[in-house]
Amino acid sequence: MAFVDDIVESLKPKPPTERELALAEKVPLDDFTIYYDKIYMICDEAKELFVRSGVTTMLLSGDLIAGVYNAQGDLINCVCGAYIHAVTASPAIKYIIQRFKDDPTVGVKEGDIFFFNDILYGSLHSPDEAVVMPIFWEGELIGFAGAAVQQTEVGAIDPGMTPRAKSRWDEGLKMPPVKIGENYKLKTDMIEALANMCRTPEQHIIDTKARTIAADTVRRRIQDMVKEKGKDFVIGLFTRILLETEKGAREKLKRWQDGTYRTQIFFDSLGYKEGLQKFTMELIKEGDRILFDFTKTSQETDGPWNSFPHCVAAHVCSWLYGAVYADLPPSSGIFLSHDFKFRKGSILHAHTLASTNLSPPGLGPIIAATQACFAKMLYSSSDSEDKVAVMAPTSVTSGANYFGGVNQWGRGIGDMMSISLNTMGEGAKCHADGTNAWGFSWCPWGKATDVEDAENEWPWIYLHAEHLVDSGGFGRRRGGAAVASPVMVFNPAFVALASIGVNSKFALTPGLFGGYPACTLPGIVAKETPLLNKLTETPREVPSTTDELVEAINQGQLGRVELTHNVRWIQPIMQGEIHTVWSGGGGGYGDALDRESDLVQRDMDHKLISEWTAVNVYRVVFDPATGEIDKEATERRRQEEREARKKRGVSFTEFERTWLSRKPPEEALEFYGSWPDAETNTRPIFRL
Repeated sequence: MAFVDDIVESLKPKPPTERELALAEKVPLDDFTIYYDKIYMICDEAKELFVRSGVTTMLLSGDLIAGVYNAQGDLINCVCGAYIHAVTASPAIKYIIQRFKDDPTVGVKEGDIFFFNDILYGSLHSPDEAVVMPIFWEGELIGFAGAAVQQTEVGAIDPGMTPRAKSRWDEGLKMPPVKIGENYKLKTDMIEALANMCRTPEQHIIDTKARTIAADTVRRRIQDMVKEKGKDFVIGLFTRILLETEKGAREKLKRWQDGTYRTQIFFDSLGYKEGLQKFTMELIKEGDRILFDFTKTSQETDGPWNSFPHCVAAHVCSWLYGAVYADLPPSSGIFLSHDFKFRKGSILHAHTLASTNLSPPGLGPIIAATQACFAKMLYSSSDSEDKVAVMAPTSVTSGANYFGGVNQWGRGIGDMMSISLNTMGEGAKCHADGTNAWGFSWCPWGKATDVEDAENEWPWIYLHAEHLVDSGGFGRRRGGAAVASPVMVFNPAFVALASIGVNSKFALTPGLFGGYPACTLPGIVAKETPLLNKLTETPREVPSTTDELVEAINQGQLGRVELTHNVRWIQPIMQGEIHTVWSGGGGGYGDALDRESDLVQRDMDHKLISEWTAVNVYRVVFDPATGEIDKEATERRRQEEREARKKRGVSFTEFERTWLSRKPPEEALEFYGSWPDAETNTRPIFRL
């Protein structure tokens, strides 16, 4: 039986025993440093073998983890990939210990191999599959090895992930922790049974074996360490890592300004249709503790964006581990000084039957809100040595296209396009612009698939791949630009394509301290186009840049063009059709009027911003003779705009009165919750 209601509390390590404390005290500082790094290198070796052994896109892109857990299931160290997988594996391991360790029919024995992907036991959604193995020495359980990565195709109602899912029964394969191997050997019947539940069984079998290879590599190397240094040393090392993480986090927290820091982000999709949702984070910092309060977040929906508290905590940790506490071990010790508060029945603590098929992309606002709240806290802590981490949120949105069908080689496919994920723009920093095509907020170390490899495997070609103009948030420091990489279907036997991107109407990636949010992303599909013939007959007439593509659309040269929401249901696609594929930009930092005119000129030269943006946002003036920016005239125009702002300004009381009188149409608020605070449900909790 799932323990999802208590799962977020299970992330906290239990107090160490007297034996564990005594063993931790015996670990010298030099050995601690050396062998902590050695655990990291063990995980890194496993990660490399993992990537080289699997086949699906998210695996090959590095969107994975290999990690070490202690005998209680607490995370000790990992290599990512995606920290979210490392966090959510911990509750599942604790369930294995709680449920099976003393069960005579199952047990937890040396050589066992466990598999799980059910969010109710410790995962993010059904595509996130993990393998864990216990680590024994001389009959004593001393830890676990884990490896996890997304398996996009798991037999849901559509190939891949789907915005049409309305309950957990639409999501395909969902396994609580189950034993799939004994005596270091996978059980053929179990592997084939799991593979039989999805549309791409060969991919599933190969990737399950890849997870097992990675977990077993960690297991063997930790046992080598025990052989070298002794069991007591390794148990003491694990304990000291947890203690040092807790100590380091508390010391940092003491340096920062107490207070309450808030961020609100709006979501514009229910999955199967448009609808408004509100995410509110209140970061309450007092002394050496933080409380993340999410109780003012919209209610659960009957669509696929719902989630559970441990998934939210994992997304918070993707920023904590990767940035705020990057100099500390990424261990469960972090949870001893960080607490979480939710409202049951909200989209972040949904009913156990609700669909969570799109939980990770649905939690993009949590990553952005975490970045924004910490930036505000660190900025206000004027004496903090951590102010270098003050930056606007990095992109948390993209086209996120997934597909299924048969490729040009006659083989079944079901996967995602990683190019639109792993090329998101970085948020603008307090001291520099964000990096263009930086990466993937869920997986900062991921990489985009090579275009040539993608075109060889999948039945389309990329018309181009370039930075998307005006995609990064404007400001004194510009957010990193996104990437546009539209595809044209070239040689399908049968392929269906969809998009699970959001923010066609509301920007998910906010700016900071006056910086603009990143751009919204519409969905564009061009049908009945003449480009397939042009590709072979007159290839120079095929649009090779985003500007050329937009111009061709405006001139009616691309056949029938559909402008849609960025969430698009899966649909058959035909030869010659064009589907837009793009990532999202990072948020801007500071007032755009403070940006140096030379940098505005550079952005225009590099086609990162348009001339319209230069004139209307950055308020620059061009010299009519040279076409270059006139700095003196620009400064005069900016000063005029500053004065105009003062005249347009109103008191907060007047602003609030006008603002609160505005309300979206009722159909947009179906699952919003009470207006405008979203603090209570207006519909019953989900039921079948």
